[in-house]
Amino acid sequence: MEIEKPLVSVIIPTFNRARDLLRALDSVRAQTMNNWEALVVDNHSTDDTAKIVDQMRDGRIRLLSVHNDGVIAKSRNVGIKQSRGAYIAFLDSDDWWTPDKLQTSISAFERGADLVYHDMFRVDRTDQIFFFRKVRTRQVSHPAFKSLMLKGNQIVNSSVVLRRSLIDVVGFIDEGTDHIAWEDFDFWLRIAEKTEKFERLRGTLGYYWIGGGNTSGPERTLQVLAAIQNTYSAKIARWQDTPPAWMVFAKGKAEYAIQRMALAKKEFASIAWSFENFGIKLKSLVFRAMIFFRGAKMEKPDREKLR
Repeated sequence: MEIEKPLVSVIIPTFNRARDLLRALDSVRAQTMNNWEALVVDNHSTDDTAKIVDQMRDGRIRLLSVHNDGVIAKSRNVGIKQSRGAYIAFLDSDDWWTPDKLQTSISAFERGADLVYHDMFRVDRTDQIFFFRKVRTRQVSHPAFKSLMLKGNQIVNSSVVLRRSLIDVVGFIDEGTDHIAWEDFDFWLRIAEKTEKFERLRGTLGYYWIGGGNTSGPERTLQVLAAIQNTYSAKIARWQDTPPAWMVFAKGKAEYAIQRMALAKKEFASIAWSFENFGIKLKSLVFRAMIFFRGAKMEKPDREKLR
């Protein structure tokens, strides 16, 4: 069945995830609203990805190809550029949705939202039957940019639906290699400079696979934090002279993970007590206690690794 003018365009980047892609597409086809198109943007997979799409014989699903050179933003942008819907939804090929996800999102847009998102169930195993743990989001408060910048990104990419018209204003997702692993956060920040209408939907409307395709790691985390600070330091300075507490804590955790204990301790100790930082400060104290009780040798900074 082909819809001449879809309401929602679902962008699904993928690479060698045929089985996962089948599950993701099945969840889109099971939606309670049918006025959608799905654009599968394939980074030249060598598995059965093309076969999966072809066997569905659904005119609402299109297969596009791209060489993204390891930059997933390129795949998403290809899908956006080929989209026809008034709304753009993002779905990673290893995640999937509940049947009411799109209808619930459209209802929020009818109330005036510009970007919507929601919690997702956390999936740790391929044979998982029960889902209790969640990847939790939080409501972006006013002003939206400040809320995101000072409290961090708690918007899950596969939960987001936004107005296509926003992209005409803010531009496409940044494809720079210095934005890898935080290009979505940068995108939300740019949108937050143009609208306050972020809405966190009630309910848990999807499933987030933890186990695959993760670009994170302590060294990558340090690179990402440095890139965020380099890009947004002047705007952060509107409100405070130091990096946000969540960034300092994340840096401390990364240093701890690669056994640079002196640097980790320094980062954790620099987080000030405040009402907004209370939870982060308590977690930093736990890490400082772990360093103390381990009796770890305080290492000197490895300048080569920090470059």
